Amino acid sequence: MRIDGLPQQPKTPQSGKRGEVTQVKKAPNRTGDVVEISTSTQGVADLAAKAKAAADVGSDARLEEVRARVQSGYYNTPETRKQVAGALLQSGGFKEVASDLVQARGVSKQVKATPDVRKAEVERARQRVSSGFYQDPEVRQATADRIVDQLA
Repeated sequence: MRIDGLPQQPKTPQSGKRGEVTQVKKAPNRTGDVVEISTSTQGVADLAAKAKAAADVGSDARLEEVRARVQSGYYNTPETRKQVAGALLQSGGFKEVASDLVQARGVSKQVKATPDVRKAEVERARQRVSSGFYQDPEVRQATADRIVDQLA
């Protein structure tokens, strides 16, 4: 870029820094600044304009089609629900979530099947108390160590 009124230094090529550069040439009679726009920037601007134009084309018709389907109850039919659910499950993100859900349900069933009080373990502990098992110094130390480990 050249700014009038400042000493001009030799121009170094920018192509190595920003890719190929397109220069807007000034008219021979005109004095002023020079604007350079890289072709990659122009490409992005062109793609953005094309995307906007593509989004505008037919979007109203598609929107009206979807609205009509919603109002008619099309998406409430069992066949459509299965079709939509199948498409969601086949997409990448839902496979992992569905797998986690199946695993969580399995664990939930196991927890529900496990009784809150295991009668055999309670009876075993009662027998140990009555026999003096927990009075042994080694057992006390091991029990204390397990409690500390659980709290740590």
